[in-house]
Amino acid sequence: MGGRLDGHLVQGHVDDIAKCVDVKLNEGSWIFTFSFNEKFKNRLFDVGIAEQHAVTMAAGMATEGYKPLVPIYSTVLQSAYDQIVHDVALQKLPVRFAIDRAGQVGADGPTHAGSFDITYLSTLPNFIVMAASDEAELVRMINTSVDINDRPSAFRYPRGNGVGVELPSISEKLEIGKGRVIKEGKNIAVINFGTRLSECLMASENLSKKGINITALGGFTSIIFENFNLLQHKQIRNTSLDWERFTTGNTHTAWIICRQLEMNAPKIGIDLQSATVAVVGATGDIGSAVCRWLINKTGIGELLMVARQQEPLASLQKELDGGTIKNLDEALPEADIVVWVASMPKTMEIDTNNLKKPCLMIDGGYPKNLDEKFQGNDIHVLKGGIVKFFNDIGWNMMELAEMQNPQREMFACFAEAMILEFEKCHTNFSWGRNNISLEKMEFIGAASMKHGFSAIGLDKQPKVLAV
Repeated sequence: MGGRLDGHLVQGHVDDIAKCVDVKLNEGSWIFTFSFNEKFKNRLFDVGIAEQHAVTMAAGMATEGYKPLVPIYSTVLQSAYDQIVHDVALQKLPVRFAIDRAGQVGADGPTHAGSFDITYLSTLPNFIVMAASDEAELVRMINTSVDINDRPSAFRYPRGNGVGVELPSISEKLEIGKGRVIKEGKNIAVINFGTRLSECLMASENLSKKGINITALGGFTSIIFENFNLLQHKQIRNTSLDWERFTTGNTHTAWIICRQLEMNAPKIGIDLQSATVAVVGATGDIGSAVCRWLINKTGIGELLMVARQQEPLASLQKELDGGTIKNLDEALPEADIVVWVASMPKTMEIDTNNLKKPCLMIDGGYPKNLDEKFQGNDIHVLKGGIVKFFNDIGWNMMELAEMQNPQREMFACFAEAMILEFEKCHTNFSWGRNNISLEKMEFIGAASMKHGFSAIGLDKQPKVLAV
């Protein structure tokens, strides 16, 4: 067989079934010629540099009962994204993707870094995405993908050598959706996906040597722990689980959003006593807490409650003995202040002509519900649930979240974990759904100010031209 092939294919993937019999340099490209033994001569198809064709061809083969495997670099697989979506994912076809060069690739440079495959494949319907932490896990993932016959699957692996672990039996497979416990502990949970496992273990060892005791996991834990109801699980294999010091951080987030509303509305000429406030996502944990605070602590003119599910809205209205249920299109033109705390897959598109002027929008969602383009022309958009510390923390990871001052700013949910440690409050402070009381908000609010945290305001927002 003649054709243009990537070097990795020559070196590692066809050694057992092919022998390279000729190599020629032609106009800057190496041309490899292989001889295949009889058993496998019809099993490999070289499509040249045509990734879209490879994916669609594999989809067609899958419809006929074959088990196609498509090995492509992560960064190059992006070229075939349309085919992955329409020909494979939406058709729920069992095409298997071996994603090479996944992650950072060093000398190959940034154009060859496989930075996005987890994200762009995980957003597609019907896809099973696997990332190996070592070569043994990769073997199991390959074996697992062979038996996935009702949907597409992908396993990713990096450039370079493995970590040196013993390879398992060729028959070993994985249970889809189930992780494994690498190291036992009580106070800190590190969740890894893919090849960063060795770094996680090194960090764990360093923390142990320093005697660091992390007592709360703040920030987005509701997504992981509550949705999987992990409080009901006290044992995983031989590991005892202690959830007594975990918190979602939602109480502090709700209090900070309310504080931002109280501080910033008067700055743009909105009188809270006569203001109409709409809470979008009112039935969520943070949204319901914000509604309780607004009704009982601020004396606002009117509360509009917006959510997708009407039954929980009715229950919340009954609990509060107040508030008006509205849909989004009805609420926006009436609201002086809009608090966005809904879980949305993408940013909202809003006709700013239908909004009151002035209008304060506090976006407490993550990812953000609003685009900053709405800011301007007497419409003020404020990042909700963000706090500033009185001194530099040096937490530069907040640059990834586009904080204005990442040295001092962080999500309020993260800060709650710190505050609870400062206060020696080792409990499941924020847990469950719609259980955030006024008393808890008052406690965390007082502790937040006591320890030097403050809510960011409009004066800290970036200057945006009027639209």
